[in-house]
Amino acid sequence: MTSILIVDNQENDNASLSRELDSQKPDWLIQTVASVNAALGLLESATIDCIVCEASVPCEDCFDLLNQVKKDYPGSVRFIVSENPKQEMISEYEQANHRVVLKSLTTAVVAEQIDRSIRLRQILSEKRLLCYMRGVKSLPSLPDIYNDMVNELSNPNSSLLNVGRVIEKDPALTATVLKVVNSAFYGLSQNVDSVAQGVALLGAHLIKNLALVAKVFSIFEGNKDNLNRLSQLSNDANTVGALANQFARHAKLPRSSVDHSQLAGLLSNIGQLIVLTIQTSHDPNTETPAGELLGAYLLNDWLMPDPIVEAVALQYESPPPADEAVTPLIVVHAVRYLQEHFTDTNDNDQHLACFDYLNSFVEDSIATNWLDAYRDFHQLSSQDDCPGNRAA
Repeated sequence: MTSILIVDNQENDNASLSRELDSQKPDWLIQTVASVNAALGLLESATIDCIVCEASVPCEDCFDLLNQVKKDYPGSVRFIVSENPKQEMISEYEQANHRVVLKSLTTAVVAEQIDRSIRLRQILSEKRLLCYMRGVKSLPSLPDIYNDMVNELSNPNSSLLNVGRVIEKDPALTATVLKVVNSAFYGLSQNVDSVAQGVALLGAHLIKNLALVAKVFSIFEGNKDNLNRLSQLSNDANTVGALANQFARHAKLPRSSVDHSQLAGLLSNIGQLIVLTIQTSHDPNTETPAGELLGAYLLNDWLMPDPIVEAVALQYESPPPADEAVTPLIVVHAVRYLQEHFTDTNDNDQHLACFDYLNSFVEDSIATNWLDAYRDFHQLSSQDDCPGNRAA
């Protein structure tokens, strides 16, 4: 039985969320407490699949609790409920929680997101995946520069341009980021000469994501036999990231979901980097798990938010219909599907077939906008010699 613990110091709200979740998921065991100490006491005596920290709990107490849960009970899914959409970006930076859900969401959506995070933990705990990862000699750590950029973005007293200054401390990284920014991937009509200018034109979060992925590719060292493959994967990552960014904006997703969608797209083939460049102690006949699962495992190890990890892990699986909101998983899957099935953007039959597929989980207008954006991107990238199809 799935066990849920709700922490809320406003008892009426606490009981309301508990009742509503119980009506959605009668097979769940839902317990409620009104304090952090009570939550920690219950965790000592019971297995909790998911802990939900309500918006009424002071931020500092909430983060302290979830950080303690992360340390002592890593198998428990950690949720924060927020009343302020802008806080969603700040909350994830604490790396204490798996998901932030808005207070305005329906209980059905909250229940679905809990289900998805629990399912994701099950996927990442599959025996074959764990056995393979135990044979990997060393996994890279999340680059320090990412935390430096995140700290700048989450500091209310910091200028967004400080993100550019963090990147510009690394000349090689700066050159790589500017190369991507000036390519057809982002379709700028003017040449960008500095990271600060890129931040002004494209936004600090987008530049932050490009810098992270450029740094990630630089730490996976290839040899002369796989350098060409690494280049293909890099082009594919930038393609999927750029399209995911466009698709999320066309779907009018909140800033945090746009950020998650782009970053998931940029990191969507990180698992293949593991296979190509990291030594293992496996027998040559050992079956290698799917690259997307290896990538999701690494991103989870880096404490990336669940929407990003999920989008990477399940990028080739057909998602459920978007009853309430389009998710980063839906966005990245749509890009991957079009790469496979919309290979000729002038073919009307392909266009109609892809529209019907996308329309099975997003509304008509979004499906139309995504197809138009994909066609325009494909045509522009062909002119600029940027690969637009999935790296095989």
